[in-house]
Amino acid sequence: IVELAAELGPQPLVPFGAYANSLPEVGDGPANRVIHEARAEITPTAYSQTVRGWMDLGATIVGGCCGVNPHHIAALTRLRDGD
Repeated sequence: IVELAAELGPQPLVPFGAYANSLPEVGDGPANRVIHEARAEITPTAYSQTVRGWMDLGATIVGGCCGVNPHHIAALTRLRDGD
């Protein structure tokens, strides 16, 4: 997202963002070959801190994918609401 934000500039004409998963990187193999457990260090607090960095770069669309659960999304809601 750092590269995208830099390319779009300080006042992007389009909204942009990212959503990440909390699964381990598994290399170049096909997706879904093996079911992986979510990484324990990607807690809701840790994920919201990462997303805060994206927002500081101008991201306005954020969310989560595989391994991100309702607790992570609740942390993003608190982040959005300034709690």
